[in-house]
Amino acid sequence: MSETLPEPKIRNRPALLLAGTLQTHANADAPKTIQLQWGDFFALDVPEIHTADVTYGVVIRADAETMDYMVAIEVPSFDGVNAPHTESIPAAQYAVFTIDGLAHIQQNWMDIYGEWLPTSGYKSAPTPSFERYDQRFDPETSTGPVEIWIPIIEPTR
Repeated sequence: MSETLPEPKIRNRPALLLAGTLQTHANADAPKTIQLQWGDFFALDVPEIHTADVTYGVVIRADAETMDYMVAIEVPSFDGVNAPHTESIPAAQYAVFTIDGLAHIQQNWMDIYGEWLPTSGYKSAPTPSFERYDQRFDPETSTGPVEIWIPIIEPTR
């Protein structure tokens, strides 16, 4: 396994209600275009964005060529939310990897799905995976802890 990928913690997470922006990205261009999407998200006229302690980068759907990526905040309900996209993420069990900043995040994602998951004893659950950024992360320098949450299920024996 990659030197930059720490051992995960297994956690159960209740359902999440998310509000933000959703865009489709070509995987080859995703590192650049996702960064632009984050800028567009923070430019939205949604006051809750600027007071949220936690933001999420959510892989709603992905295949070999494209991914639907959501930049979001958690909301208590969708009532009165003025965001371009809302998404309900069901409760699930997750493998949570805490990485240091964004320098190796693309490689971390590839290592998780290419190396860790196939040898972990778990299978991927059919719900979105996400990145979780809290107040310890510095968006100006792209440094600080980032959590990658991978939905998992234990295989039936």
